[in-house]
Amino acid sequence: MSLQAYIAVELLVLVVFVMALSRLKRRRYYVAEGNRRKFTGQRLVCLPLEIVEVFSRLPRRFRMWDMNRLLGDRTTRSMMWRYLQRLETLGLIRHTSKIHYLKLYDRVSDWIEKDLLVQVSRIEFRATQQRSILVEA
Repeated sequence: MSLQAYIAVELLVLVVFVMALSRLKRRRYYVAEGNRRKFTGQRLVCLPLEIVEVFSRLPRRFRMWDMNRLLGDRTTRSMMWRYLQRLETLGLIRHTSKIHYLKLYDRVSDWIEKDLLVQVSRIEFRATQQRSILVEA
């Protein structure tokens, strides 16, 4: 499978998952104000497709300029810092030294399968239990 086909499959998986989440949580995951993006405090967020694509192409241990080189002129440096911080708060990467970051998952879909999907299934299970309690009462 070529790299472009592989990235396309990863993006398709992410889009399907985000669509399912949007049905689950009828709300916006980030709020746009003017020309800036302001992230909300939700853990179930959608990432820009450019960041997902670059994340899968990054090495296991990378620097900020690796991401800058792969993104090119698609985003500003301040937004790149925000994306790195966002990836760190989501648990996809870890800041290991002054300049290096370590990927905890190889792809965003791995993170979705191993971490996020488990949390969503727990939330759904709790919701069905509460609904059954309400129906019985």
